[in-house]
Amino acid sequence: MNALPQWCPGTPALWCQRQLRVPNLERLAAELLPWHPTLVWLGVLGAPLAWVVQLVAGYGLLEAACAQSVGETPVLVVDVETAIGVLTVAAAAVAVVSIVAAALTWSAARADGDADPTGRIAFMGAAGVLAGVIFLALILLGGSALPSLDACRPG
Repeated sequence: MNALPQWCPGTPALWCQRQLRVPNLERLAAELLPWHPTLVWLGVLGAPLAWVVQLVAGYGLLEAACAQSVGETPVLVVDVETAIGVLTVAAAAVAVVSIVAAALTWSAARADGDADPTGRIAFMGAAGVLAGVIFLALILLGGSALPSLDACRPG
């Protein structure tokens, strides 16, 4: 006879097959990807660090472009808007990966309450999702504003 999977005991076979086709995210996170310290810290720190890198590198690119337009020795061999666009897309991708890691951590910690009795991992996952969304918005806003600024004009 066809045996039901472990996480479908006592349910009708049709209902269990429907659950197999569209798995619950919490159940999938708990079974396939339990929270791991690297995943937790990626979820918490990934998006803020991506924003810092984008902010500092974007400032450096604008300063180099300004030095080149004033007549000093050319520093850049690429277009500044293109470089800032690539930098913004890369930082946004890191932030999205960070949000997904935080969401998986949060789901896995909530699904397995015995492994996280104090709720620390679930809190870090939720905080990572919230911080990731905020820093993703900052990355996108910063990336859209940097090319429109004229860094060479004082004041």
